Amino acid sequence: MNKPVAPDWLKEAIKNTRYDQLDPATKKAADRFMRELRKWERGGVPLKTIKKQERIKREQERIKEEQEFEKKCGLIDQQNVQYIENLLQEQENTIDWNWGGGCKWCGCQSLRVVKTPQYIHWGKFVCNLCHCHNDWIPYPKEGVIPFVDRSKTIGHEFK
Repeated sequence: MNKPVAPDWLKEAIKNTRYDQLDPATKKAADRFMRELRKWERGGVPLKTIKKQERIKREQERIKEEQEFEKKCGLIDQQNVQYIENLLQEQENTIDWNWGGGCKWCGCQSLRVVKTPQYIHWGKFVCNLCHCHNDWIPYPKEGVIPFVDRSKTIGHEFK
């Protein structure tokens, strides 16, 4: 497809007068020429097809951005949910909230004793300040009670 060229009479008519002062036949010829020129610039593809392709491309980009956003939010939410579940489980399994001893990480003198039924150890020491794991507690020997749940034994005598 060759580049369209305006006829000499159209060039002269547009050069001598403003577009809004042209007669209707000349305006029609100028508009037809401009449409052909734009079609040539598009490579002969109809304008409807180009607009449809652009709309589809914008829609695909929007969908892709939404999926990436949902993916990021989903990962963050899943991590937060897992962290909260672990924290709640530790709180339920905490036996003593103020056990003596010092934290290896921050130097705090307040540790809590947390039972760990899902691990091979009986429990663990966790700092109340920085929430870092300090040490494992092995399973007790026969007949020895290593720690007493104070919340369940208030008002009772120990034997």
